[in-house]
This record gives sequence, structure tokens and C-alpha cells, in this order.
Amino acid sequence: MLPLNRDGLTVEETIELLHSNNRIERFRYRLLDKDENEKAWIDTVKTGRVSYSALAKIKRSALFTMLEDSRVDYLNDRMQPFMEISAGGKTISFPLGVFLLNSPSREDENTVVTRTIEAYDKLQILEEDNFETRYFIPAGENYVNAISSIIMSSGETAISISPTTLTIGRDREFDLDMTKLDIINRLLEELNYSSLRVDAEGTYVSEPYIEPGNRPIDYEYITNEQSVILPDAREEIDLYNVKNVFVVFEDNPEKPPLRSVYVNDNLASPMSTVSRGRRLADVRQLEDIADQIALDAYTRRIAINATNIYSHIRFYTASMPMHDYMDTLLVTYSPLGVSDTYQETGWELTLEAGASMEHRVRKVVYL
Repeated sequence: MLPLNRDGLTVEETIELLHSNNRIERFRYRLLDKDENEKAWIDTVKTGRVSYSALAKIKRSALFTMLEDSRVDYLNDRMQPFMEISAGGKTISFPLGVFLLNSPSREDENTVVTRTIEAYDKLQILEEDNFETRYFIPAGENYVNAISSIIMSSGETAISISPTTLTIGRDREFDLDMTKLDIINRLLEELNYSSLRVDAEGTYVSEPYIEPGNRPIDYEYITNEQSVILPDAREEIDLYNVKNVFVVFEDNPEKPPLRSVYVNDNLASPMSTVSRGRRLADVRQLEDIADQIALDAYTRRIAINATNIYSHIRFYTASMPMHDYMDTLLVTYSPLGVSDTYQETGWELTLEAGASMEHRVRKVVYL
């Protein structure tokens, strides 16, 4: 989640502003060139929507409708929308991402020309770029250095990936049909890092995966007198296809074999071998992994992700622009009798004053 202590306000002041009954909402649009130098603040965007899907390859997308604007190089420029909220003489601003302006369509209505633009975050740069020959990484190369080099080979330099001392265990070659984003995410998986993402300021980010149960709560949504939750939430529960035994092994003839097994035998888990009375196995093979510690952590990660598919909630609030990647939320929604910790896998924000915001969350499972 984006920091709440910003624009001279404390966390408590920001929360009070976000939950104010008479808050004023405003959206601003910062036009950047391809090197992300500011060109102008433009007022020709008429409607917009920003969507975030943490489990997708390209996580942040947007849709803008704007008047024809001669200042905009639709092929190369980038757009960074902001949401401002004011109340009680205080104002706070949140960036909503940096977007490439893709596939604009033009339409004329009563001599007024508008463009509808599908936009995606900067992961698209890496998804659309391939190496011209099989990409080689020598054994002994530091993982994060290797990943950063691939990002920089596409002309991008805003990178913040948590450092590691782990190195690639053998010479590696990647096929021509793998995009640069595919290669990067393969290497991040071997480290048991999160998949690559771009933050709201346009920086490429990844860090070691942390189990949801070990993450602090980022925000609380509670149906009380200060609530910003709107009616019509929906809960979906599916226990049928959830596995409870997870086996992952590395198949690499150049290294000693590595294997990791996790069995969910938790008495409190409705999906465990004890509760179901049988074993439901998920077996996976990896070409490479950094070491046994990374493999064990990766296996637990698969188990957690498989187990927490069983309970999802979709709910709506006033626009809350501080959300980002996999925020941990305490959700107490009285009409459904729900009060638990959830991880936000997606959200959608309409860039219009007074509009609601959609949240998609899944229950945090403790293994």
C-alpha cells in the first residue's frame, strides 16, 4: 500500500480525510515523455479508469477518454494520473501509476474529436521485447544483477529490486520465444521473489515473497459509523478442487537433486488431509531454483496460494487511491457476517468524483 503519511499529513490525519463525509475529489493528469520527464499537466482527459490485478503478468491497466490534444505524442508519451482528496482545509494526493498510451482510437462527434486509449503499465515494455539470440547468463552471476541487466537492456533504469547474495548455479540459456518479462519472472521465481511489478511512481519492483499470514495489516474496512464500505458485497466459496499435498522437485542433471514436500495436515483447515480424509496431490517440476531454502519456501507459497483460493470477497467502497500490490486488509462486513484478514488481489478505480471503488480479496490462510 502507498504510504499514508504524505503531503505533510500524519497517518491518522490521512485516514480521517479518507473517511470524511464531505471530502472533495479531484483527478489530475501528468503528461510525461518517453524518458518520464514532465511535459505538462493536461486537462483534456474526460473519463478514466485504473485497474489492478496482482496475479496478472501485466498488473496495472487503464482506460482514458480524452479530447484530441496536440501536446500528446500518443506513440511515445506516458501518462500518470493522480487522485486528490480534500476536506477540512487539508489535501492529499496519490499517484495511480505510469501508463503507456496504447492503441488510441479516434472518434468525431459534432466536430469534437476524442480518443479512447487502452493503457498499460511499463511491464508491457518488457513483455513486448525479446532478445535477438538465445539469451545466455553464465554460472555465478548474481540473480538480481542479471535481472536488472535485462530490464536496462530495454532502456529502463528505474529499478528497485531487493538485493541478494544468491547466484545462478549453472550456465543458463533462454529460448527466443521467451519475452524479457518471461525470463525475469523465471529468475524471480527461482529466488522465491514476487513477480515483477511497476509501482505507482513507475519503478520496477520485486522483493522476497512473504507469506500473507506474516504480513502486517495495511488497512481496515469495517462497517461502522465511519465506514466507507458500500452495500452489495459478494462472497464466493469453493472447496472442491483445493489440494493438500504439494511436491516440488528440481530436475537439473548438473546439480544434486532437490525436492520439497509440504503436507497440509492442519486440524483447523477444512482442506487438510485430516479434514478431507484423503490426499489431493499437486506435483511440480522446476528447471532451476536458487537453493533448498528457496525451494522449501516456494513449495509453501504454492500451498498457501492453492489453499486460499477457496474464499473470495468482492466489495465496494468510496474511492481509496492508496491501494497497490497485494495489500493485507482486515475486512469486517456485517451483512455477510465476515470479519477476517484478506489479501487484495485486484481493484478498480473509476476516475470520477463520487464514484465507487471495487476490491477483490481472498482470505489469508495460515499454514
